[in-house]
Amino acid sequence: MNSSRPHTPVPVNRLQIYARSLSPVRSVWLATAWGVGVDLVEPERLQQRMEAHPDLEHELFTATEQQYCHDQADPAQHFAARFCAKEAVVKALRVDGWDPLEVEIRAGDPAPSVHLLGDMAKHAAALDVDVSVSLTHLPTMAMAVAIAVPRERSTPN
Repeated sequence: MNSSRPHTPVPVNRLQIYARSLSPVRSVWLATAWGVGVDLVEPERLQQRMEAHPDLEHELFTATEQQYCHDQADPAQHFAARFCAKEAVVKALRVDGWDPLEVEIRAGDPAPSVHLLGDMAKHAAALDVDVSVSLTHLPTMAMAVAIAVPRERSTPN
């Protein structure tokens, strides 16, 4: 290397580096993400609000979500994770003003799934995107990430 000329690093997008380290299929998937959302909630804080406002549980969660959460050992963590997921979905879809009951987070094996209803379903259809979520929770914090990706098109044989 010529010491009279300083080395100038070439700026590289971290996502490009990460995408190169993945399989070609995942690289394409990363490149076509339409939107990403993330949210954090303290389960205790949400539980306190739901206890102070008994109708809040029914305003934020569908009957399916409520049943799932109440069936768990620590419902507060699961309610918080689902609320995070709803917020993350809204952020991924870039929506202002929404009805929490139009975003349902369903239990799944191996991962939860997103079921959109009403205006949220129409919005996602107009954008031609599907939304996936990932949730995690501890006693003190719950988190979710949502990603909106263009719907797969079937190709003719």
